Amino acid sequence: MSRTNAEYYEMFFIYAQCNGNAAAAAARYREVHPGEQAPSAAVFRRLAARVYTSGSLQPNRIDTGRSCQISVARLDAALAEFARDGTQSVREVSRRMGVNRAKLHRCLMEEGLHPYKYVRVQTLHCGDYIRRMEYSRWLLGKIERNPSFCKYVLWTDEALFTREGCFNAHNSHMWDDENPFAIRTRAGQDRWSVNLWAGICGNFVIGPYLLPDRLDGTKYLNLLEHVLPSLLEEIPLEIRKNMYIQHDGAPAHYAASVRAYLDKTFRDRWIGRGGPVSWPPRSPDMNPLDFFFWGHLKTAVYQTPVETREEVVARIHGAVATITGDTLLKVQENLRRRAEACLEVQGGYIEPVLATLS
Repeated sequence: MSRTNAEYYEMFFIYAQCNGNAAAAAARYREVHPGEQAPSAAVFRRLAARVYTSGSLQPNRIDTGRSCQISVARLDAALAEFARDGTQSVREVSRRMGVNRAKLHRCLMEEGLHPYKYVRVQTLHCGDYIRRMEYSRWLLGKIERNPSFCKYVLWTDEALFTREGCFNAHNSHMWDDENPFAIRTRAGQDRWSVNLWAGICGNFVIGPYLLPDRLDGTKYLNLLEHVLPSLLEEIPLEIRKNMYIQHDGAPAHYAASVRAYLDKTFRDRWIGRGGPVSWPPRSPDMNPLDFFFWGHLKTAVYQTPVETREEVVARIHGAVATITGDTLLKVQENLRRRAEACLEVQGGYIEPVLATLS
């Protein structure tokens, strides 16, 4: 912000009245000029330092030190470095090439280059590629015969919500004129978790349902036999009669009693490890709960720190209530494109293909 000499003179006068206390000077300035954008304490400190060292009220905006001009040859060499290896640091390349970092950064932006972040994915094993392709072909075949097929699948998954939540220190900041040394507590002795099961079927969210902290085959079978029927009561009868149920290959899902129950109840209409339709392992990108639902919930739940288990449960139900039926249908429609992308990359990571379509 550019200020006149008169404004700087008034600021310095207030600073002197406050006996060189920058915080008091900033507070005094706000009292004298209510409703205006007042300078911070740091601005007063810089003004005082400038007057004492140079005798000038105005900052020196002419002599900015080293020239930011980069020769065409050096710029081409720097751009060639990023073409060779796009993971390099701008700071490191500017130091190695002897060019100004800020100018190099601007040149990269002018050339249409952007610092994109990595997308974290699960490591695929050798046999996973074929299984993912087989599943994608099966799903696309079902969709070809019935474009609404995904609405007849009960997609399910479990997730754990803890007191620590999701906290990205890299993207969390506190703006201030001085370092406030802000802290965020973690790893408290009073630890707890919420183990949650949920499903998506058509334009309905099924559940969520609180599971025991440690899920085994017996407890999961109890969910399927005694809890799931009541959770499905709002689903139209026509969908329930022809519904598929999907789950991944977690140990509790693979218990012999669970598979026997699914064979008896759903016959050939269940998807999972050891089932009539094999679920490809390490494929959260094919399950709408993994690539949409849990992310939506955890973003909403952990917007601010949580202190109690009851608070997390309340926030979970509040977040679920914000999801519309139209959103759920669009998410399931996206499964067709994900299956097509999986075949395009021969069972590999589909994120780069999906990114080109967004």
